[in-house]
Amino acid sequence: MSKSFKLLITLGDAAGIGPEVVFKSILNIKVPKNSKLYIVGEEVCFKRYKLNLKEISKKIELIRVRVLKNKKFPIGRLNPFTSKAGFLYLKEAVRLLKKGEFKGIVTAPLNKEGISRFLKIDFKGHTDFFEKEFKRKTVMLFSYKDFRVSLLTRHIPLRKVFLKLTQTNLKEHLEILVSSLKKLFKIKDPKIGVCGLNPHAGESGKFGDEERILEDVIKNFKRKGIKITGPFSPDTIFVHWKKFDCILSLYHDQGLIPFKLLFFNKGTNISLGLPFVRTSPIHGTAFDIAGKNKADFNSMKNSILEAIKLLKNAS
Repeated sequence: MSKSFKLLITLGDAAGIGPEVVFKSILNIKVPKNSKLYIVGEEVCFKRYKLNLKEISKKIELIRVRVLKNKKFPIGRLNPFTSKAGFLYLKEAVRLLKKGEFKGIVTAPLNKEGISRFLKIDFKGHTDFFEKEFKRKTVMLFSYKDFRVSLLTRHIPLRKVFLKLTQTNLKEHLEILVSSLKKLFKIKDPKIGVCGLNPHAGESGKFGDEERILEDVIKNFKRKGIKITGPFSPDTIFVHWKKFDCILSLYHDQGLIPFKLLFFNKGTNISLGLPFVRTSPIHGTAFDIAGKNKADFNSMKNSILEAIKLLKNAS
């Protein structure tokens, strides 16, 4: 008998493409038997874009958070109405996750600037928000099929990356990453390749010696039987990505430029280390195409399907 799964989906900032990609994704996927998708939001988010909820009603249940009193909320631009609403959808989802009613969530994009400006909240993104709410260290992983990239640091200035390049941070990150690859992805002995920080991974100290920190941690994990190698030159490791189950990049653009170049419309962002499964599409609110029926929904669709698969693996 197959297990049933309850998966939350937040609509994000409704002035962006969140409602469109959520609706189109659900319309185009087969929800597993005995499972259901729960959308956290409100009807007006779909009506504003002339999307008929009846078309997906058999697959979803709407958890109503009524915030948008104005049915003609702005489309395609930063505004206080949808910024507040999107954040409150997320807050309600967190409340349900804390109650233990749900073990998985997919989040549509929020606008960091909108929440920070209009709600006076220092919002750096979903991953950091979940980390604080659940008091867990999280690891950001980007995935499409067998290509996986994990980021040691996320949304910080490039000049501060080295300050985070410590043995403690690396150790904690790798422990979560290895454990998650085994449990969620069912990879028995994950092979991990580590990027260097400097050009050519420092080239034996000619271009910097920060790689010595990486080398010490890699040696310690190898002694534990973990298949980890590096540090490799950052400009070549991604050419050989098929040799690894995951590549550890040290900063945001180092890992995401190659990943998005290959899989921008298909990839999934996954938060590891939380007491539940969390995925999201890898694009933003895309205000420039909101309301034009042009949004590519594949990243959102794959995020929902990936969440379902990870929930099954974790059970």
